[in-house]
Amino acid sequence: FFSQDREAYLEYDLTSIIYRLSTPVKPVLGIITSLPLDVGAGGVMAAMQGQSRPYVIYQELEQSYKTKMLDPNFASIPSDVEVLMIAQPGALNDKQLYAIDQFVLRGGRALVFVDPYSEIAGANGGQSGSPVVSDLPRLFQAWGVHFTSDKVIADRALAARVQLSEDPRNPVAEYPIWLHLTPDNFDTSDPVTANLQALNIASAGALSPIKGATTHFAPLVRSSNEASLIDATQARLNLQPQTLMDEIHPTGQEYVIAARISGSAKTAFPEGPPQGTALPQQIKASKGAINLVVVSDSDLFDDRFWVRLQNVLGRTVATPIADNGAFVLNAVENLMGSNDLISLRTRVTNDRPFTRVSKIQAEAQAQFQSEADALKQKMADTEDRLRALQQGSTGKQQAAGLTPEQSAEIDRFRRELLDTRTQLRDVQHNLRKDIDRLGAILAFVNIALVPLLVAAFAILLAVLRRRRRARALSF
Repeated sequence: FFSQDREAYLEYDLTSIIYRLSTPVKPVLGIITSLPLDVGAGGVMAAMQGQSRPYVIYQELEQSYKTKMLDPNFASIPSDVEVLMIAQPGALNDKQLYAIDQFVLRGGRALVFVDPYSEIAGANGGQSGSPVVSDLPRLFQAWGVHFTSDKVIADRALAARVQLSEDPRNPVAEYPIWLHLTPDNFDTSDPVTANLQALNIASAGALSPIKGATTHFAPLVRSSNEASLIDATQARLNLQPQTLMDEIHPTGQEYVIAARISGSAKTAFPEGPPQGTALPQQIKASKGAINLVVVSDSDLFDDRFWVRLQNVLGRTVATPIADNGAFVLNAVENLMGSNDLISLRTRVTNDRPFTRVSKIQAEAQAQFQSEADALKQKMADTEDRLRALQQGSTGKQQAAGLTPEQSAEIDRFRRELLDTRTQLRDVQHNLRKDIDRLGAILAFVNIALVPLLVAAFAILLAVLRRRRRARALSF
């Protein structure tokens, strides 16, 4: 079954089917996660009732690999696991950390997703028990990686545009902790990110190499140089885009969001295995170069950030609007030792934003948003004073009627409220004035100017042909 909405992905869909048929024994992908990847946002109960479904990225992983979800109380990594994916892990004990440590040192590859503020976990925390913050400090120290588990990246240049309310008349705003990443932010020399066109992530942390580490730290995804780190708690509690924008103080540094870690590494347990560990003799140093990909965000798994879902003939069809799924699949496939489908997976993803419109919106937002917020606050204060005055005029005064002073005060507040609303409408109009002007110009060019030019060219061509024909007849 092929959906017309995925026409652009036909080559990839056909090739992936052939690839799966030619590989009857699927490689095993072990998964350690607290996220409900395999049941969906609604949790287990909703999935059993048919009201929830696995996340699209997990469904795509299942098509290409034998996924093995490790029990939350696992004590070892199964021997048939070739690549281990750790996504927003819960609190892991020493035995579990030791099992991961030994898996990596004996040549196992790992794809790790941690997050200083996992919005997908926060949304499902009541059902799945997923922690909002995740970190693996002991393992990261051994691997030569530092992760800012208490800070998130806020980026002015890459801020996603969001609608502040359901009212379409309200302007959109730049939300600096939701990032829209483009090829300028990817390492084009690494097969995992070379062909990516766009990534949408939310409230990501920053990765950096530890000084003196024996491993090699290669950035795969970076922020722009107009970013800074803000407190993760503040990002969780303060959802106002303009307030978050004001907290950004760029230093010119580009923060690393995803990195490949390779080279020699030593165990995170130099003092020996945890007591009661039943694993074989401890590996204290890697036999060869380790191969890891670490990502400081887990929200890229969330369907709402990267895929559009449609029901076609009773079947859910997913059409990507960003390359979040391709990034995860590329990383797993590369760590498995194969790059067969990477070049096809993102070939047709289009990310062609209206850069001029985005620039106008950003300038208008910076110019008028503070004024609009002040007017809204003034309107709310006026409404509160008017409501208090009207409520205070009830009871005993209701029978006697309002005094002239009270009536005049109420009328003044009402006029002030109307004036404030008019000013707010003017400000909201100014937010879109330049965009509407640009739209009018483009509409004129497409609807009127181009047909007029075609008509003028046709008339000119007809005149030239008539003169040529008349000249030929005169001879």
